[in-house]
Amino acid sequence: MATRLSPSEATAKLKGWMRSRHLICCGHFFVMESVDQSLIDRFCNCIEILGGTLITVEASGRWSTGPGRKVVLLRARATLLGRSSELITYWAERGGRHTRFEESG
Repeated sequence: MATRLSPSEATAKLKGWMRSRHLICCGHFFVMESVDQSLIDRFCNCIEILGGTLITVEASGRWSTGPGRKVVLLRARATLLGRSSELITYWAERGGRHTRFEESG
């Protein structure tokens, strides 16, 4: 059983994902992309801890990991109230406009 994170630990994880360009802000939504289902699960857990709402988790395409090998790219969208302005400011200062998986990024 996983240890439950505190709100400050959940916020720190979200900030780390912003720096690594797995997590971006898009309008009023937080968008997480990864090829790792467990990372998406941890993102959902952090959103829940902070009182947010998960909107969708869906396959958004395929990501090439080498010649002839592709994996499913997962995208989760969530909203977050309360701490969202702090996180949006952090993203604007240290995050990217595109996730690491977007070709235009």
